[in-house]
Amino acid sequence: MRFTGIAYQAEGKLDSAYYYFDEGLRYSKELNNVPSQVSFTHMLGMLYRKKGDHQKSADYLRTALAETTDQQEAIRICLSFLKLYHNQNQPDSAKYYSDLMKEHLAKITYPRTLEDLYKSLSSYHEENGDYKEALHYNNLLLDVTRQINESNSLQKLSEADKKYKTALHKKELDSLLMRNYLYLLGGISLVLIVLVIAYFNNRTMRLKRQRIDERNKLLEEQSLVQQKLLEHQDE
Repeated sequence: MRFTGIAYQAEGKLDSAYYYFDEGLRYSKELNNVPSQVSFTHMLGMLYRKKGDHQKSADYLRTALAETTDQQEAIRICLSFLKLYHNQNQPDSAKYYSDLMKEHLAKITYPRTLEDLYKSLSSYHEENGDYKEALHYNNLLLDVTRQINESNSLQKLSEADKKYKTALHKKELDSLLMRNYLYLLGGISLVLIVLVIAYFNNRTMRLKRQRIDERNKLLEEQSLVQQKLLEHQDE
């Protein structure tokens, strides 16, 4: 539900996004899954900010901040508060959450979250005329964006290397299977040749024995006839 809601929100279909976030929150409460409750409550707070209902946005964000035990989630909620109060032109509240975020930036380990934080802080300080701080966070933004791009490039290289090795392994396996097939085919052919040779040798021997038997029979008959003739001559 979370990712479906986020997808609808990205497309600007806020009512559809609200349905999935609200359903996700309801199921999370039924399962007593507190981290998931916090996540969906936070997303509803961001959604109401986009819809322009700042009071409901603040209510959901306060609930999420009060219930979370995850420091990184808490900083992301502070970021949402910063955006909310900055849009409402409430500089004191915006500054409070900005300072709160800065105190805990070192605890953020996820590059995409850092990218969003640095971008928001740079924009916030620029609009407030604090160009020095804006430049500082813009430089941090450029650094983390470069790291993300390098990481993506390394990941793509790793995936390409993995695909190459997989293809190479498949090629080697196909070659091995082909060799085994050829060996098998050669073995079968050899067996067939041996069987054919044995068949013809056996047939040749059988015919030879048959001719010898016929010749011996003929000789016996001739001998018998000669014997009969001799007997008649003696009479």
